Amino acid sequence: MLLSSCALLLSFALGTSAFANVYDVTISDVTPRAFSVIWMSDTPIAAATVQVFAGSPDNLVEITDDLNVQTISASYTSAHDRGIVKVDVTSDMISLEPDTVYYLRTRTESRDTPALIVEYPLPTEPLLEVQTAVAVTVSQSADPSLPIANDLYFHTLYDPDGAESPDGALMLIRVPDLSPYPISAFVGEGASAPLAISDLNNVFGNNTFAKN
Repeated sequence: MLLSSCALLLSFALGTSAFANVYDVTISDVTPRAFSVIWMSDTPIAAATVQVFAGSPDNLVEITDDLNVQTISASYTSAHDRGIVKVDVTSDMISLEPDTVYYLRTRTESRDTPALIVEYPLPTEPLLEVQTAVAVTVSQSADPSLPIANDLYFHTLYDPDGAESPDGALMLIRVPDLSPYPISAFVGEGASAPLAISDLNNVFGNNTFAKN
């Protein structure tokens, strides 16, 4: 079954470091015209965003202003308290194209005084890459006359100390045999904590990503 292949990860962090470090950067929820970027900071976060570039690696053009870039994690105070960031990048029918590689850099601002601003990767390092899916495909049940009715996955999340996770904890579902990118869901997104709900309709299979 699909769910037996899933790896569930609860991301959390508490800010105690004197220096802001960014880690566990993950690209998720990739479709033909959208994707998300998730990462962690070891200090509480004041603001976060991503820059998006298009073109060849030696001739990149920033297209961030042409896209809808939303820091979804800002809706959950406890997410930024814990150093969890999720940024959604979407577009209309022009800005992001299917089956296309885009390049990314994250930008994180801490709550320190003065604020610490961390760019990842550094300007001297290669940018992150994401390849959008080729197209939307629809899976069929074994009996085409019956709809697929188990496409929502409900999971209760707990912190490492056994306490129920609050709003803003994040669930990642990885299905490596089916998709190169995970899907994500916040605790409290469409359900009360500590429940997280993930829509498996958003899993784009390996066959929807062209091999470069």
